[in-house]
Amino acid sequence: MLRRLLAAIVAGLAVTVPVIQEKAAAAAVTGPFEIVFAHSGKCLDVAGATPLNVQLTQYTCTGAHNTHWYLDWAADSSYFLIRNRATSQCVNISGNVYLNGRPIIQWPCNAAYNNERFRRTSAPNGYSYIESWLAPGKVVHQQGNQTHTNNAPVTLWEKSASARNTQVTFIQQ
Repeated sequence: MLRRLLAAIVAGLAVTVPVIQEKAAAAAVTGPFEIVFAHSGKCLDVAGATPLNVQLTQYTCTGAHNTHWYLDWAADSSYFLIRNRATSQCVNISGNVYLNGRPIIQWPCNAAYNNERFRRTSAPNGYSYIESWLAPGKVVHQQGNQTHTNNAPVTLWEKSASARNTQVTFIQQ
């Protein structure tokens, strides 16, 4: 009789005790940052904080949220998405084409899009490159090396140690 009672209790516990499952490690988010071009001291910007498919530019750093960026890291930390604070859209290489001069735009964030995956690599003098995860050697760059021009376009280009318009610094906000 005691065995039956004990068996009934154990069976009841087996039904009511929840199974604890491990969750996948959450991806880290860092920022917000201002991403500042070395050659101009101007920030990566979403012009007027406008929505979908607008080409990114450089603009005087004003502290506005359209110049603030989060790095949304993959769970394995091999790459990150760059998400705008004002629009919650991500930096995207337009059309998933990795040719020099290709526009850098903002687009809905999706880690499945290879053209939204970037990594930070070392550049000279303590700066960094924002390098395409899928196309190593291709980096975010301010087209035309325009040092004083607001709204100058940002494109994809070959990484160059001598071209400071491909080099950036991340300033925590």
